Amino acid sequence: MDKKLIWQREKERVNQLTDPLGKKVDRGIKSLVAALNVLGFPTVASCEGHTNWGLPFPWVEIAAKNQPEERFVGEKVLLEKIAKERGIPLEELKRGRPVEVWKKEIYPNFKEETEEYKKWRKANQRLKRKLEKLLDQFYQKREVPENVRIITEEVGVYGFRIRPKGISKRPYDMTKKELKKEIQWLPRYKKEAKDLAVFLKKKFFAKSR
Repeated sequence: MDKKLIWQREKERVNQLTDPLGKKVDRGIKSLVAALNVLGFPTVASCEGHTNWGLPFPWVEIAAKNQPEERFVGEKVLLEKIAKERGIPLEELKRGRPVEVWKKEIYPNFKEETEEYKKWRKANQRLKRKLEKLLDQFYQKREVPENVRIITEEVGVYGFRIRPKGISKRPYDMTKKELKKEIQWLPRYKKEAKDLAVFLKKKFFAKSR
């Protein structure tokens, strides 16, 4: 398929994406999301960065496709049992809530990850290494402040995230001084994300058919 058509279709797909609350992908991060996807990095969440909620810098989460339903052996049976006994919606438990129930009654009973999950974790590690190589290329002849550099970081058990180095804290965990500093850098962080999107798009079109 023609690469221009692939790119256009991906942009259209990203325009239609919504999160569980029905909110669409932020305008300022759409090109980066599209570029990552056409290069084989499946995105699962993103944000262009905000000053009044969420994180004060742009980020995109990436995870390999086909995440197994169960991380641990016996997970499905245990969750169904606790959901029934506690009267908690099963979908709520699957999202890791309530946290206290997970800490006291679920995590202590998990001993071994499934083979499928181990394979999926390795697939995420391969994606992370591959993207880190592209970031190395992006910064070969690019000089920016250290806090502006885009890095990768693991996100729990769900893959990894790219974001400016900055401060890895949510606004409500920051001191007033830290939050003020991050907010001042937000326009620069956003520019770096857009420049990375341009770089990755060029990489996509430069790849052999």
